[in-house]
Amino acid sequence: MIIKEDEYLCKEGDVINNLFIVKKGELQSVTTQKTYEPGSLIGVFSLLNGEVSTETIVATEDTELQLITPGYFQETLEQEPKWLKSIIDFLKDRTLLSQKNYEKSTKIKALPSLLYLLTAKNRSNETAVLSYEMEQLFNLKEEETLQLLKALENLGLLKITHLAFEIENTQVLQLLYQTICYRSLNKKIPPLLLNMTEQMVLNGIVKSVQESREPLENGIFKIPVEELINQGKKKYRITLTQRNIDPLIEKGFLKINSQIIQGNFETILDLLELNRVYPLLDKIFP
Repeated sequence: MIIKEDEYLCKEGDVINNLFIVKKGELQSVTTQKTYEPGSLIGVFSLLNGEVSTETIVATEDTELQLITPGYFQETLEQEPKWLKSIIDFLKDRTLLSQKNYEKSTKIKALPSLLYLLTAKNRSNETAVLSYEMEQLFNLKEEETLQLLKALENLGLLKITHLAFEIENTQVLQLLYQTICYRSLNKKIPPLLLNMTEQMVLNGIVKSVQESREPLENGIFKIPVEELINQGKKKYRITLTQRNIDPLIEKGFLKINSQIIQGNFETILDLLELNRVYPLLDKIFP
């Protein structure tokens, strides 16, 4: 098989079922800049699995190729010992597993970039625009970007409509982005952002604010410590103490003045939502 100079062997997305062995000449991948010289193999995985090409490959000079078809490959296997086919099948399965793990890892690594774009000012809510930006920023394919959006939709963070998306809570997405960045720099991060006691304190605050008839001043709530302690007894049948509240004060989520707890109600709601989403991050991809 002869490929003339500047002719394409294949383009990204083409279905290839054959294996090509370069005998003479040279080809180059436009996608990865990889050079294929005599002895190089092209399409090994395609021969085994019948997959689409991930590269656009062009001949840089007149090139001679040896073509191996699936039929010829199968006939050759049947003439060899049976254990050879078992080894080929084993390598094929391992290759598929490795490829799936790589694709999953790529999407997980691209998640911070997606969150950054989603929370940017004056962003477009068109999926096509976002997909193009992700391709330019992270070399992510359109279907992979849509998979990421679908994962965030499953977490209740946004809704995907026809050719567009709608964000439910931008603040939570911003907090999620900051948390993931922090986690990447500090490996020893607990599976939950808040421990059980902190969750009980914040849920008790939410309950008190919802039951109160007093309006919030600029989104700021004010709750007596005694009332929060009573909420703990009523809701969780435990006794909350000042020691249970102190860690949240030290983290800056709450303030206390004359036994009155203060804080921004929307921030508390966002923090609880972030705590719900955070442990699910490692489970959003199968």
